[in-house]
Amino acid sequence: MARATAGQVEFAPVSLTTLVDSPLIAGLHYRQIELTKSGETPAHVMDLVADNETDLAMKPEDLAAYQKLVAETGALFARRHYRQSPFSAHS
Repeated sequence: MARATAGQVEFAPVSLTTLVDSPLIAGLHYRQIELTKSGETPAHVMDLVADNETDLAMKPEDLAAYQKLVAETGALFARRHYRQSPFSAHS
């Protein structure tokens, strides 16, 4: 970040490659959901952004399906070939 003033942020210039590979998650209504068990490495999380708070709700069976997907890919490939979750820059 180059400068922040009165609710406005100005970023330093970067190459197009860096810009394209730098997703930005922004919004008033945000929720991060953990998909791996505590202490599991790497941690996998899902970042959600919505127009309102109620749209961030997730059914327990949907959450279970995402958690199962992460566990199954780990079992299938026997290891993770990355240090942080490819699903989130926060991991």
